[in-house]
Amino acid sequence: MKNIFKKLLVLTFFSLAIFSCNNDLSDEKSIEENLITLKSKINSNYLKKIKLTENISNLKYFAEINEIKKIKDKNLIEKNLSNSANKNNDIELNPISEIILKDFFNTLSINNELNFKAITQLYINEIKNLSNDEIVIKECTENLILVRDYMIYLKFGIVDTNSQNKVWACAHRDCFDCCMYKKAYAVFVEGNWVDQAAFISSAPGQTAWWAGSCAWDCY
Repeated sequence: MKNIFKKLLVLTFFSLAIFSCNNDLSDEKSIEENLITLKSKINSNYLKKIKLTENISNLKYFAEINEIKKIKDKNLIEKNLSNSANKNNDIELNPISEIILKDFFNTLSINNELNFKAITQLYINEIKNLSNDEIVIKECTENLILVRDYMIYLKFGIVDTNSQNKVWACAHRDCFDCCMYKKAYAVFVEGNWVDQAAFISSAPGQTAWWAGSCAWDCY
């Protein structure tokens, strides 16, 4: 009798594991299909209709940037970075959130910077159509809004007509702002998923280190 009970337990465990695995694969397939539908909307005519905001949601990150920007003493820059060193969230993304955010950053990498804000807003607007999981919706929305905030603060999409390398758009920026812009661009657009996930998981710390590095180089 005990042996039969043990066999039933083992059979039940494996059945649940197989069901869970199949369910996860089904969710991933559904998300990927929804992402294909979303990306079909990415064209100049559709993007022009998207309502954009110039309001930053995560003001605390940029208040910290502004404070570091004011520092002209390299000893104070080092002290400030030391105080900011432990400001990491160290979050672990839901696997479905990871699929969506990877797709978002990949989409940025193959599009014109003039469309970046509209593309980011499109993903924010469509997130509830991509997944009905509240955790996924919350994670993706928070991270997409953070990236949007950086784009607003660093004036992504402003192209220098006088610059041969228009993608860097720095002729109208001071040294610090240009440096911050390049760091964000290098992660959001030119970076790989490891770079992007590191930013997402530790935005407060990244903010301080980027700003400290730029202040160090510029002053």
